[in-house]
Amino acid sequence: MYILYAVCGLLTILGAILLTGRGANLLSGYNTMSEAERARYDAPKICRVTGVFLLVFAFLLFGLAMEWLPIYAFLAAAFLAVPALLLYTNTRCYRDPASVGTPQGQEADSVLGTAPSMNGTIPEAERQKRRRDLLVIIGVAGLLLVLFAFVTLMLLKGSQPPAYAIVDGTLEITSQYGTRIPLADIRKIERLDVMPALLAKKNGFDMDAVRKGLFRTADGDATLFVNLDKPPFLRLTTTSGVFILNDETPEKTDALYHALIAGQP
Repeated sequence: MYILYAVCGLLTILGAILLTGRGANLLSGYNTMSEAERARYDAPKICRVTGVFLLVFAFLLFGLAMEWLPIYAFLAAAFLAVPALLLYTNTRCYRDPASVGTPQGQEADSVLGTAPSMNGTIPEAERQKRRRDLLVIIGVAGLLLVLFAFVTLMLLKGSQPPAYAIVDGTLEITSQYGTRIPLADIRKIERLDVMPALLAKKNGFDMDAVRKGLFRTADGDATLFVNLDKPPFLRLTTTSGVFILNDETPEKTDALYHALIAGQP
């Protein structure tokens, strides 16, 4: 948690500096360009736009740290804002064509192979380079959006509550990391009002209050299908290991508890 607060503070400081229109050398990519390449861009504008982005991102990260911003909203804002920033800085932050007669503009024109022009028109070589830059940015933005869709799908799938059904003497758990537990293998069924302390995730899903998969607890390893914010919990000690689970409501969890007790051979 403290690491998130420190990152928020750092982003806020950097954002405030860039918001003044200074600090272009802090920007990755821009600081590695040649002087002629830099002359193509409006550096103060890029700084201000990036400064606003960092301040907004710091605010969202602070909301995530304080737990009043859902992780879905944070991820959506992050994955959508980055392509938007790339597109804007590479389409709206070019140098004014009317400045090509300045010393920096003359250097850029010599590299691009175009003659200085004071009428504000954009040389053809510059137009082509901007088109290529835009295509690259669109490709990067597309990949980020695909990644965002994939991550969102996985998170939505993992956060869905498990479905429990007792069929032919077997407890079927339909969920991510779902499994089937023969009732004959259950040696002990306990109803817990308090979840055992969790020590580490070994192989599973862990987001907000949802825990699925294999975890190390204070009482030993257990396979979990729980929402920590919705007690009670059921602990099943079986011949193949320990399972801890609960349903969407206390009433459903209690109903599952009684069904398991009644189904014992």
